[in-house]
Amino acid sequence: PDGQRIMTYSQDGSLRVWNLESGKQIGEDWQDGESQVNPIALSPDGKKVVCGSGDAVRLWDIDTGRVIATWTGHANNVSSVGWNRNGWRVVSGSYDETARVLWDIGTGKVITEWMRLGENWVEDAIHLPGGQRIMTCSDDGSLRVWNLESGKQIGEDWRDGESGVYAIALSPDGKKVVSGSGDAVRLWDLDTGKVITKWTGHQRGVTSVCWNRDGGRVVSGSYEMARVWDVESGETILAIETGFNGWTVIYSPDMTMIATGG
Repeated sequence: PDGQRIMTYSQDGSLRVWNLESGKQIGEDWQDGESQVNPIALSPDGKKVVCGSGDAVRLWDIDTGRVIATWTGHANNVSSVGWNRNGWRVVSGSYDETARVLWDIGTGKVITEWMRLGENWVEDAIHLPGGQRIMTCSDDGSLRVWNLESGKQIGEDWRDGESGVYAIALSPDGKKVVSGSGDAVRLWDLDTGKVITKWTGHQRGVTSVCWNRDGGRVVSGSYEMARVWDVESGETILAIETGFNGWTVIYSPDMTMIATGG
């Protein structure tokens, strides 16, 4: 949260904190078990981190590097985790074809579970404005909006092509969603469920997308490439050859730096 540190996660089951200026690790590895850590997300108050660890979800204390809680229930690896804006709900998506919302951060109580028909993985899941809906994306090329109380889908699938959708992110103003798929980055209108524009340029699937703080730019990551897009013009402002498979891209809080991880 201070813009001076970054956290990484790894297939060896560890989380690590790094000093951005020196590039050196701060303290020891954070470790709780040997399961591969996939996604991580910082709480809105900057005091906690939630991560997917194998088929479990773990909540960590930033100051101590200790696990506060471990939540179980998924039957396959957790593919995504995300906080709601007030920091008292976490949504997790999994390759078991479900998304779960963990309501009470203290108890880890699962309040709603969505079962997906067929054999489609939940690639990413996010909370939507108002606190009563979530959105999921899937390798079948769909985005879906769900009612938090009933667990039922709202409206039809959002689709634009048949390529799998691997990442979604809500704009800072809560009016748009950006998605990364196998063929492009798309900007969606949250009210209508329609594509506003499509940005092409990546040669391989887009696995991560992130807005900057003012909503004027989006960074997208794919295999060996990260691109920064101007939202208004749709032009590529910056293209970075990372030299590795970039699974994750993020903006720094002050919008002066981009971090990529593979």
